[in-house]
Amino acid sequence: MGRIPIAPTATSHMALIDLAAKMRISELYAAQYAMNFGLYQLKMLDQDSWEVLKRQFSDNLVPSRIEEPKKLSFDEVKAQQKLKEIERRLTMVKDQWSLDHKPGWREIWLTEAEKYKDQLPIPEGKTENIASEILALWSQAHIKPLTVEERK
Repeated sequence: MGRIPIAPTATSHMALIDLAAKMRISELYAAQYAMNFGLYQLKMLDQDSWEVLKRQFSDNLVPSRIEEPKKLSFDEVKAQQKLKEIERRLTMVKDQWSLDHKPGWREIWLTEAEKYKDQLPIPEGKTENIASEILALWSQAHIKPLTVEERK
């Protein structure tokens, strides 16, 4: 039995898929690239136009150098989880800051905030982390107005 003939359209489609895979571009870009290359070979496109189109339709879909995400050790994962838990607790403390609490409650949380202010991440869109916000709340509450003599 002989080979089953493949339709020319299937052959050209397979060639486009192969070109797309080799160049790491989409099939659409591979088709555009092949068409423009054919037009250039037929001298229907000048050198400058071909160079522009070649750059435009040969951009990689996949970066040539993919950076692997850093794998964290067990201890690093535990430390991250601990910081997330502290951040969560300090956020709740900030939300309850204006409520009346037992004497010393704010001082306990100020100590915690002071301890972790350099370790907690700064959330996107903010200029300081939650620990720094708690320390700022404390300092705002304890600023006494200037007396008349101090203003002079």
